[in-house]
Amino acid sequence: MATAVSLILEHLRDDGGLQGKDIANIVAVSPAAVSRWPSGKATPDLRTQTVIAELRYVVDRLADSTRRTKRGLAACETSASEE
Repeated sequence: MATAVSLILEHLRDDGGLQGKDIANIVAVSPAAVSRWPSGKATPDLRTQTVIAELRYVVDRLADSTRRTKRGLAACETSASEE
């Protein structure tokens, strides 16, 4: 069964393009520690979980902003081609 931490880490890797070493640097732990979290062999402390949650929030906001920008550019291109 996937833990909440493992799901968030997967999201950060897939949607945020972050690797384990990136996450480790951001939350100030070793890459080995990050690699143990998805399997449940270890769990991050509460402070680290909070930083991971904040990082997910940032990744989500950036992804939303990117999608809005792409839609806006596509709309501009469509209206320009109609003129």
